[in-house]
Amino acid sequence: MSIIVQRTGALGVLWSLGILALATFLITIAGSIRANAPGPGVPARVCIVDLERVFNSSPKLASMDAEIQVREDEIVALAKAGKAELERLKGELELVKPGSSEHQKIRRDLATKQEDLRFQSEQWEREMQTRVIGAKEQLLKEIEVVVIQVCETDGFDIVLQKEFKIPKTPVSWTTAFYTRPEFDITERVISALK
Repeated sequence: MSIIVQRTGALGVLWSLGILALATFLITIAGSIRANAPGPGVPARVCIVDLERVFNSSPKLASMDAEIQVREDEIVALAKAGKAELERLKGELELVKPGSSEHQKIRRDLATKQEDLRFQSEQWEREMQTRVIGAKEQLLKEIEVVVIQVCETDGFDIVLQKEFKIPKTPVSWTTAFYTRPEFDITERVISALK
């Protein structure tokens, strides 16, 4: 037999107050353990940052995108050359008598080149994914360093991300529904990155 506890009415209020008290306690503890805290009971200073805005405002983003675009253009040119070679072989195949040894040789060459191009395309795709992800991770690490520097300079203990967007979906989640402007460090981080 299972017991179901409904958190409604007075019990629900007590439950909510308990969660709120626990959260307040944890924030207070976090504030009191920071190195420069004057003592226990000092509340943590919390700020927010809009990482998406910081990321998109970073001067390194444009140069990063330009480097990636150069390689992508090279790959597109190589893929076009590979496709042109396939078309050339298909044209030769139509000119040669079916069943002849020359026809069979061209068909083998065509099949080999198609497989090579397919394999190479998969490698290029993985390479581009690795480049893009690596570059973004590096930029995010640099942003993280600046966020920490701003927080240490301004005496903040906890940083919340303003909004989290799930890539390739319209879904987002706001972690800070409201904050006074003086607790939003986004502009300071953007300025520090320049």
